Amino acid sequence: MGLTIEPVAGKAQLTEFIRLPRRLYQDMPGFVPPLDMERREMIDPRKNPFFSHGRAAYWIARRDGQAVGRISAQIDELAGPQTPEHLGQFGCLDTADDREAVSALLRAAEDWLKERGCRRIRGPFILSINGESGLLIEGQTQPPMLMLPWHPAYLEAHVLGAGYRRAMRLLSYSLDLSKPLSRSRSHTARIPEHGFSVRSMSLRNFGEEMEIARSIYNDGWQQNWGFVPGSAADAKGLADAFKPLLLPDCGFFICSEDQPIAFAFAAPNIFDISSDIGAAPSPVGWLKLAWRLHRKRYRSFRLVFIGGKTAYHGTGIGEIALCETIQRVRRYHAEELVCAWVLESNAALIRALERFGFSAKAVFGLYEKS
Repeated sequence: MGLTIEPVAGKAQLTEFIRLPRRLYQDMPGFVPPLDMERREMIDPRKNPFFSHGRAAYWIARRDGQAVGRISAQIDELAGPQTPEHLGQFGCLDTADDREAVSALLRAAEDWLKERGCRRIRGPFILSINGESGLLIEGQTQPPMLMLPWHPAYLEAHVLGAGYRRAMRLLSYSLDLSKPLSRSRSHTARIPEHGFSVRSMSLRNFGEEMEIARSIYNDGWQQNWGFVPGSAADAKGLADAFKPLLLPDCGFFICSEDQPIAFAFAAPNIFDISSDIGAAPSPVGWLKLAWRLHRKRYRSFRLVFIGGKTAYHGTGIGEIALCETIQRVRRYHAEELVCAWVLESNAALIRALERFGFSAKAVFGLYEKS
C-alpha cells in the first residue's frame, strides 16, 4: 500500500488523530502524554474558540495501513501589524522517524492553504501563536510542562529537509526556587517608588479579569514577532481552560493610579499531578486527579504571561512583575518556576530573567516556507 495521506473525517478519526502522538512516542525517554481531554479541547471546532475567527483541516499519514504521522493546516483571520500577507499555518505535526511521511504531510497542508489563497506557511501552532507553539528541538528529557509541546529530536531535520527554514526560536527558562532571590527586596521597594500598586486577580470574576488582561496584551505585545491579537472568545477560552487550576494570588495586575497597566499569570503544572494516571484515566484515575486538584500540591509552575502596556515599557514593570511572581509562587512551596515561552528576540525579558537567576531549559523552533 505504501504511504497515503488521509483527511480526518468524523469523530472516530479525530479521536485517532488526538491519540496518535502517544502511540508514536510512548517508549521515548522524556515523553509524558497529556490528557486526551485537554488535547481534544485544543483542536475540536466545538470546543476551541480559535474557530470563531479561523478554520482548520487535519490529516493522518499511513504507511501500509499503519498510522505514522499527523498534521493540521489552519488559517487565522486575526492578524497583527507584522503578520505577512496571505499567511497560513501548520500544526499538530507528530510523526515516526519517517522523512517521506513528514514531507507528504507538509505538502498536504501546503496544498490546502494554497487552494485558499495563502502564499506563505508558518508553524507549528495548535492552533495559533496564542495557543501551544513550536517544535521542541532541545530539552526532550526535561520534566513535562503545562501547554509546552514535546517532540522527538529527529523531527526538526525532517522539517528542514522539506524546504523549511527556522524563522524564530522560543525559549523556556527555569528558576530553582530553593535558592535565595537576591534582588527581591530592591524590586519590591520600587513598587511605591514608581507610583505603582499591585492587586491580585479576582478568581470569582476571572472571566472579567482575563478581559482586562487581553486589553493589556493586545496593547503591549503588538510589536513582538508573530503577534496576533487575542479575541474576546480567546480570553474566555483561556479563562475556562485555566479555571480548574486557578490558585489565589497566582495572577495579578500592576496598576498606575488604580488602573491596570501590566499583568502576570502563573499556572500550576498539571503534569505534576496527572503524569501517573495516563492520558485517558479510568474512573479511579479521575477521582485521584480530582483529589489532587483539591489538595493543590504542585512541584512546578509556569509563568504563562508577563508584560505591560507599551507606554510603560522601560519603567521596570517587568522586573517588578518577576519578583512579585516568584514571591507568590513560593507560598505554594513549589520547587521550580518556568517562564515560557520567550522569543529569542526579546532581549529585555531575557536579561531580566538571567539577572533573577533563570537559566535556559528548553528550545522550540518555528518554521516558514514560501
